[in-house]
Amino acid sequence: MRINCICPGPINTPLLRRAFPDEKELAEYLKRNPMGRAGTSDEVANVALFLASQESSYVTGGIYTVDGGEALT
Repeated sequence: MRINCICPGPINTPLLRRAFPDEKELAEYLKRNPMGRAGTSDEVANVALFLASQESSYVTGGIYTVDGGEALT
């Protein structure tokens, strides 16, 4: 059995837009992110696809942050 966790940060989705309805406020928030932008749903999906694939057959117990480095700040 393999158990892993994906922890997305700011991802460009309607939920992020609802959290930051003011575009200027969103831009200021994203500026503080080390990557300087929101992630995409494809970037999160790529991590999930890797973890679901045979290439990760010996990977378990991992916590994978997909947040552009936000957790580092």
